[in-house]
Formats: sequence, C-alpha cells, structure tokens
Amino acid sequence: MLLILRSQNRFWKKKPGDHVNIHIREGYLDILAFTNGKLVLQNTYETDSIEDQLYFLTYAYEQLKYSPEEVPLKVSGNLVEGDRLWKAYQKYIRNVGWLGSVSNLQASASVPTAAINQYASLVHLAACE
Repeated sequence: MLLILRSQNRFWKKKPGDHVNIHIREGYLDILAFTNGKLVLQNTYETDSIEDQLYFLTYAYEQLKYSPEEVPLKVSGNLVEGDRLWKAYQKYIRNVGWLGSVSNLQASASVPTAAINQYASLVHLAACE
C-alpha cells in the first residue's frame, strides 16, 4: 500500500477538487481519496465479493461527503474494463476511468493495454523522485 500511496500522491497533490483512486488486488481493495491535493483517506479492505468492494467504496464516498455523481473514480489493478466489477462501479459512480498518467505508454504485443492499467501503480513509481 505504501508504494501505491507514494506513486499516486505525486500525481494528485497538485490536482484541485476531490478524487478517489482504488487499486484492486486479489482479495483486497485499496482506497485513496484526495481533496485539493491532500490525502484524506487511505485504507485497505479485505474483500471476498463484488458486493464487499461496492460497500467499502460507497461507504468511503458517503463518509467523505463526496458525490458519486461528481467525484471521479480512478482505477488500477486486477480489473478488466467492461467486466462485472467495472459495470458494478459504473452503476454507483458516474465517472469511472483508469488511473491516469500512463497514457504516454504505448501498448504492444508484449505489453498490452490491460497490463499497463493493471500495473499503473508500479509504472507511476518510476516517476517518483
């Protein structure tokens, strides 16, 4: 979690507004929330189901008084765009997308887009000072 926090904090500390980033690992959900560049929530939850992940995510939005209609959700980790979990996130959060700042990387036969998105946090570490 520390590596994820360090890599994401670098990119979000200069961004105005509210942002929620999640990283999905087998059996775990990492949630990071930022307000005007300041980290306001960082937690890891053990999850066994899509319902567990949705509960913790929507609870974080509620506790922070973030609007799911307005505050974007950025995702990295073990997730495929369009799968059941992705669609479940979209049902509750209006703006769901991949964690940014990896767009300058080009997918190839040896490194597909899904791998870039899955390991976005590690890609961000390369940019840390």
